[in-house]
Amino acid sequence: MYIKRKEFIQIGSLATASLLVPKFLKAFEGPSFVMPGNKVIVILQLSGGNDGLNTVIPYRNDLYHKARPVLGIKKESALHLTDEVGLHP
Repeated sequence: MYIKRKEFIQIGSLATASLLVPKFLKAFEGPSFVMPGNKVIVILQLSGGNDGLNTVIPYRNDLYHKARPVLGIKKESALHLTDEVGLHP
């Protein structure tokens, strides 16, 4: 049986990836339960669409409101983390 170089690379890449995937996914394992009374925060990373300045809002910074007169989140609407920043409501 004769195998072409391109086919060999494709098959070899697939075999290597199949060995690495279980180890890669193991890094994301964690406990699946929460003890009563403990708080949990869930963070979702959505690549390509997140606007960091509208996620953690520097609501006391005048430059933020000047740069985003329509899109910016008002101080009253932000969920305050500190005296300087808040989260998008």
